[in-house]
Amino acid sequence: MRKSSLFLGLSLIFLNILAGSIFSFYPIFNCILSSFMIGINLVLIQLMYKSYIKDGFKISLSFIFLAIGIIQYGVALFAKQELKNNFLVILIAVLALIQFTLFFLISKFKS
Repeated sequence: MRKSSLFLGLSLIFLNILAGSIFSFYPIFNCILSSFMIGINLVLIQLMYKSYIKDGFKISLSFIFLAIGIIQYGVALFAKQELKNNFLVILIAVLALIQFTLFFLISKFKS
């Protein structure tokens, strides 16, 4: 599962960058932001599978990370093309913080 999620994540990043370079209506800022969010979710899933968390927590965290990742990707697609006064980028950062917090709390209190 770990190798397939790594392959899938890297493939999604590659396809996203390819789409960003081909389509003129897909701004480079949004392409970079969405690729970064895919990468963060990929790293979190890889860390989760390498950790010694019980399988039930891994499965539930996988679904939670997938749902939050889809939301982050959708928000990254529609974010303004600047960082200044961009509340959608703040929303993406808050969602990433929630993911990291969930992962570290569950890995800390895994017993």
